[in-house]
Amino acid sequence: MLTAPPQPLIVGSDGFVPEPCVLHPEQVATCPFAGLLSGELYARIDAWEKALELEEEAEQAADGCATEPPGYQ
Repeated sequence: MLTAPPQPLIVGSDGFVPEPCVLHPEQVATCPFAGLLSGELYARIDAWEKALELEEEAEQAADGCATEPPGYQ
């Protein structure tokens, strides 16, 4: 590989010359579909999501800013 690649003689725009870039892979943990979980665990997740929704509604009432709370799926 060349340490300094040659530059083209004529370029119509700066966007036509490729720039070096780097790929940063991200490791993602996948969770099973909630319907496949045990009844007890599904109920705990459902209660957790409802509690998050209530907290978010209280914050939205105070802020006036609407955002979606994180959820299991």
